[in-house]
Amino acid sequence: AAESVARSQRGELGELHLGLMSSGPFTVVVPRVLARFRERLPDVRLFIHELATSHQIDALEQGVIDVGVIRPEALPAGIKAIELFKDSLTVVMHSSNPLASKPGPIDIGELAQEDFIFYQRHLGMRLYDEVIALCTKSGFSPRILYEVRELPTIIGLISGGFGVAVLPGSVQRMGVQNVVYRPVANMEAATAVWAIYRDDATDPMVNAFLEIAQCLASKQAGAMMA
Repeated sequence: AAESVARSQRGELGELHLGLMSSGPFTVVVPRVLARFRERLPDVRLFIHELATSHQIDALEQGVIDVGVIRPEALPAGIKAIELFKDSLTVVMHSSNPLASKPGPIDIGELAQEDFIFYQRHLGMRLYDEVIALCTKSGFSPRILYEVRELPTIIGLISGGFGVAVLPGSVQRMGVQNVVYRPVANMEAATAVWAIYRDDATDPMVNAFLEIAQCLASKQAGAMMA
């Protein structure tokens, strides 16, 4: 029993509750972080809570989760963030769209006549507003066909021939029939991924997760620059 207590105090035994956005598993870094965490702390039970960015912030404040992985958002007092990496934006469209056969990146302005599918704004205001701002800068206001809650819904609608979306580039790892991904040409078209935690957190498991995440994110950034 004494050994179990000592291991818990060292963060080698117990539970860690992690908030994860829907696109998180499709990034290169996040699955590697989860795998490394399990290797380093095999006796810690990792519980994954699939939550939108705004819901993760609430869950963190309420103590439902210990760490969150989100897109950038305004954070309340008591919540801190570490930027893990940047995720370039990509245009998602049906394979029959004329732009799908165009080689190379797509300028946002080329989407002016398209119907858009967005996440509901309250689920991730920063990404929503970033895409709106890109469209505005290109001289048009996007014609929003649907606003939905889940990433698979967006991809499924596009697969069925409904509209286009501008999403984080990591979703390209979701291979779906009739769905084509093209990078966005605009240089500023990128969104970050953050790890968030309570600034009063003293749990060594939280610190271990953040340390692993920062280490692997730095290695990935270095590999991309090489």
